[in-house]
Order: sequence, then structure tokens, then C-alpha cells
Amino acid sequence: MSKRILIIICGVFFTPMLIWLSAQTALGSDEEHTETAAFLFPQKHSTNLNREQQQGKELYEYYCALCHGKTGKGNGFNSFSMSVPPANHTDATVMATLSDTQIYQVIKEGGTSLGRSPMMPPWGRVINDSEISSLVTFIRTLVTSEE
Repeated sequence: MSKRILIIICGVFFTPMLIWLSAQTALGSDEEHTETAAFLFPQKHSTNLNREQQQGKELYEYYCALCHGKTGKGNGFNSFSMSVPPANHTDATVMATLSDTQIYQVIKEGGTSLGRSPMMPPWGRVINDSEISSLVTFIRTLVTSEE
């Protein structure tokens, strides 16, 4: 009975150390393998989103990502079968031409409400006004200036 307890105690304390040591040996220097180390040792991803943006992100991933893509580039799963491609929310030039009110209107009433694609459905009966505002706030965080 005492041998079993000793084996369990050794396993609990030494197994994580052996895994860590073998990973360090396999990785070599820390500078060369930062990405691999992050994969082996998952870390909590930091986010700079406030509460409203986080809610918008969750809604975006649920309702919008199928067409616009998870990162907003307009390359979602459904985008390849559409006659008019979805908007690229990361394109700073395009997004600068749209006010928050216009984005809100397109989400609520559909693309045709602003003379845009009829492929963009109206979400106003599915998503409430507060949630649409959260979506608009999140969509603004997708814009990149790398174009």
C-alpha cells in the first residue's frame, strides 16, 4: 500500500517536471522557438476588447462569420457561393466611407437599405438594437491600416 502511494506522489510531482525538461531540450533556445513554446504551454490570450466589443465579437462569430469570415476579411465559408462577395471589414479605405449609423442600418435592415448587396440579410428581427450597436462597435475593431 505504501509503495502505491509513493509511486502516485512521485508521478504527480515529477511527471510535469519531466515534460517541461523534455520540452526545453527539444526547443533549444527560447528565442528561436517562441511559437512552439506557446503551443506546448498554452497561455491565456490577452484581449483589449471592452465588454461591448466582446459581446459584438461573440455575435459576429455566431451570425456574421459564415459570410464575412471570423477575422472580417469577407472570406467566410458561405462567401465562395455568393454572387456578390461580402464586405471586407478589415479594409480601412472601405470602412472609412461608412458611418456607424450606416453600418447599423445595413445590419438591421439588410444591404438593400443602403443600395448595397441584396445578399446581406436584414438582422433586425433576430438581433436587438443593443446587440446591433455592439456589433458595430466590434466591426470597427477589425479595421486594419495595412492595405
